[in-house]
Amino acid sequence: MRWLDDDPEVEAARAKYREEYAGGSRGVVSDAFTTGTHQNSWPEPDMSAARQNRRAPPPLRLEVFGPMWSDWIAAAAESASCPPDYVAGPLLAAASMLIGNARWVSPWQGWREPPVLWVGIVGDPSASKSPGADPVLEILRSLENEMASGFEATHREWATARESAKFARETWLKDVAAAKKEGTPAPIMPASAVEPPEPMRPRILVSDATPEALGGLVGAHEKGLLFFRDELAGWFDGFGRYSGSGADRAFWVEAYGGRPFTIDRVKNPLPVIIPRLSIGVLGGVQPDRLCDLIAGPDDGLQARFLWLWPDKVPPRRPTRYASFETARTALQKLIELPLVPAEDGASRPFLCALAEDAADSFDQWRKEHSEFEASGSLASAFGKAPGHVLRLALVLSICGGARTPQWLYHQTGLARRPFWHRAV
Repeated sequence: MRWLDDDPEVEAARAKYREEYAGGSRGVVSDAFTTGTHQNSWPEPDMSAARQNRRAPPPLRLEVFGPMWSDWIAAAAESASCPPDYVAGPLLAAASMLIGNARWVSPWQGWREPPVLWVGIVGDPSASKSPGADPVLEILRSLENEMASGFEATHREWATARESAKFARETWLKDVAAAKKEGTPAPIMPASAVEPPEPMRPRILVSDATPEALGGLVGAHEKGLLFFRDELAGWFDGFGRYSGSGADRAFWVEAYGGRPFTIDRVKNPLPVIIPRLSIGVLGGVQPDRLCDLIAGPDDGLQARFLWLWPDKVPPRRPTRYASFETARTALQKLIELPLVPAEDGASRPFLCALAEDAADSFDQWRKEHSEFEASGSLASAFGKAPGHVLRLALVLSICGGARTPQWLYHQTGLARRPFWHRAV
């Protein structure tokens, strides 16, 4: 208020302040304050508060997805009025599990990484996280429905076989009783009396299931599954809801590595043996809840995620649209990637080795990366970064070449192409 300049008391206070502070041991007070002109001399405000106290996010490099996918991601994001990150993240998670245990990456002997990716989409409720993921999820559901075509008939055949087995078992039990009565050896139960296991509907996506149920599902899907939760905070809050312990969280920590896993069921004497526990994760979270998630126990669960938190984009009417059929055809090819026969007669992933120059580049980057000092949750994230790089390289390499016959280069692997460079 300029009229205060005429107030004797205000002028006396300024004079006293000049005498006490100006040029003294407490530092120099600017003339802007003592003369009342400070309103025109304020420094630039700290805008980090307006940005939710975070750094500006790095731009997403769409070119690493290849020509077809980069155009598709941009068009889908434009249609949804969202940043391309909200489309690219779900696409990475989906592609990683459609490839699944069919292809693993190996920078050198002794180190193998599955393509499993956990993607967390961060943004406000109005940031269009769900609209960005919808095009990818719609394709996955379409592919899943096609895979399950004819399942109803398969399930009826199983029901018929089950009832036939029950009848055979009843007949066998009568024979056992008669043998016991006659004092003769009991007949061995015939194979026809054994109830066949219930078939499972082919799946790609799962949304809410106990670790025990998920174990059964993964056991029936050798390539792995994608776990989707629109709100990751609810998933984190649900740990221990069924077991009452930390077993649920420990199960998910294991689900990232694709290692063997065994589930013992109380109601079933036979354990569920999973050769490779591979479950990808995709979900969204609001910034306020993200703080709670990261503040949880540092067991590496949060560090397994690739977090995407782009800036909002202004809404505008789209000028192009993403082709559903083009993307669906490309993802269908990933489903068709098979596991390869193992020496013991089972199936195993095909190991895709890095080209020699790619392995050298990766090794150099890993050494430079290890020099950064970090602690707490950041240290866990830094520790997972080399694995993330390898997994992304594998997924991006296969997806980037999905338009040409060379993408099916699995007879010789991907070793002849330095595909890691595409993820840099």
